[in-house]
Amino acid sequence: LAEPLPPVNGHEAIAVSQAVHFDFNPFEWSGLQLAQCASAVLSTGQSIAELQIPTQELGVWIKTISSCYSSENSYHNFHHAFSVMAVSAVLIEEGAGHYVQGIGALGTLVGALAHDAGHPEYNNDYLIKTKHPLALRYNDRSVLEMMHAAIVFDILDQPDANFAKGMETAAFSQLRKSVVGVILATDMQAHSRFASGLRELLDKRDGEPEEPTTAHRELLQECVVKAADLANPAFCWELCQDWARRITLEFHNQANREKARGLPFMDFMEHHPDNTVALCKLQIGFSSFVVAPYWKLLAELFPKLKSRPEQLDSNVEEWKRIKAAAEEAGA
Repeated sequence: LAEPLPPVNGHEAIAVSQAVHFDFNPFEWSGLQLAQCASAVLSTGQSIAELQIPTQELGVWIKTISSCYSSENSYHNFHHAFSVMAVSAVLIEEGAGHYVQGIGALGTLVGALAHDAGHPEYNNDYLIKTKHPLALRYNDRSVLEMMHAAIVFDILDQPDANFAKGMETAAFSQLRKSVVGVILATDMQAHSRFASGLRELLDKRDGEPEEPTTAHRELLQECVVKAADLANPAFCWELCQDWARRITLEFHNQANREKARGLPFMDFMEHHPDNTVALCKLQIGFSSFVVAPYWKLLAELFPKLKSRPEQLDSNVEEWKRIKAAAEEAGA
């Protein structure tokens, strides 16, 4: 197991208020700085501070989970994991905290930080097509997400990393349900179910939010991490563009791997991010038809978030402008 997190001697520590922000750029910081900040977020957040999580065990767990992310991955790395946790914390602060509290909040943020642990850079479809041992183990269902969730508790099972050791059985069961639920929610195969859940919640709400039911709390925990995982198109333009190139490079690498093995591949994954027109087309389509409708539902539920769909729309227009210029230059 990893040792407890060392101090960031000689390096600036990241303030929680600085990191829990939509336009925080994790690539300006080291993995150790991010891990230290993650420990602060998980132990001092307003809705979970009262749980009194042991900081040494939490530090070991965070350091170990961070080591499960490959720095070779352009997108699915610990910087992405931290970003998803930080945005989840923002969403809790900006309205979702009505539903996401206490152990549920802890589970949401833990799951967010661990939601891609062990990611191999290629997706569930590739694992299934190649009959990968993980696909066989998890019966072709949410293969990566099942693996990510299992890693959380494999590490937590080690005494030095068991930050939940003081919890009662019922509390631990609630934590585990939250963590597993939010990680499985990041499978895009389940996307429409969560969009429908948000719409149904909005349709039922009349005026001020009522006391949430357990089902609504669980739904919003999962919707928060899903939204954070899809937040890149709603970031400021600089971050939006950077993340777009990173995920497109991973798609390109997978398509090349599939072609080399004689496997079918998705056309949209083939192009390198240096193919400007293809990159723009991919981002315009994904942002407009997948991310925007979901985030607009979330902003309708939590009005403090309305600037995010507006930023997303602005980014789409920028992608369209770049695409038109590239097409004209190539004509």
